[in-house]
Amino acid sequence: MNMSESTGRQKNRNSQVLQTRESKLQEQKENVLADQLDFEIECPRCKDVMELFSEFDYLSYYCGGCLLELTVH
Repeated sequence: MNMSESTGRQKNRNSQVLQTRESKLQEQKENVLADQLDFEIECPRCKDVMELFSEFDYLSYYCGGCLLELTVH
């Protein structure tokens, strides 16, 4: 094995390790966010239960009673 092959393999390994670490950090952030958010809250308008929903790029609470939607940023 020559030096360029060894360097290429090392870069590939480093890239995989970095991607794994970034993936784990993202998962930890999502877990912290989930721990901080309640899955159900009281609707400020009608006092019914609002449920947490997840869209592709945002979270929101939705009330089935009065159709109020609150977006979490």
